[in-house]
Amino acid sequence: IQSCLSQKYYSNYEVILVDDGSLDSTFDIVQKYSSLIKIIKLKNCGVEGASNKGINIAKGKFIVRVDADDLLNSNFLYEMSQYFEENAWSFLYPNYSKIDENGNMIDLIPLPEFNPKEIRMRGDFLATGTIYRKDDISDVGYYNDSVKNCGLENYELILKLLSKGKDCLLYTSDAAD
Repeated sequence: IQSCLSQKYYSNYEVILVDDGSLDSTFDIVQKYSSLIKIIKLKNCGVEGASNKGINIAKGKFIVRVDADDLLNSNFLYEMSQYFEENAWSFLYPNYSKIDENGNMIDLIPLPEFNPKEIRMRGDFLATGTIYRKDDISDVGYYNDSVKNCGLENYELILKLLSKGKDCLLYTSDAAD
């Protein structure tokens, strides 16, 4: 949450936290952020349904999903917006870094350049750091929530976008961890 709130970005953005039936004290812990973020509590909709709920209530033109075990570098929104808003890409994704429990970078993981054929063969697609146009996600029917927590929800969404002829760019930065 803190990495989302600490963005060096001088335009409006919103942070939406969707608690999908956590069994620990997550909901109580995040209440300290309630004046800064929108908090939604659901009952076990799965990552797909929870993501769709967050996307549906988002007011912006662009969506970035950040899972509980992810964080964004403080310059993420600034860097990504420089490339994204000026072009018609449907989604944009960066390289990413592996970090330790203290937030120290262990390794930079470069992703292959955008190639629809390579993505179709990969069988997976990372969520964190991928910026999507909200309208394009809506156009393809959002995440498929017919199976909860399938583990390939991002890949399936990317395939739907590619099948509709949506364009993409790999941004070679370590903007997401």
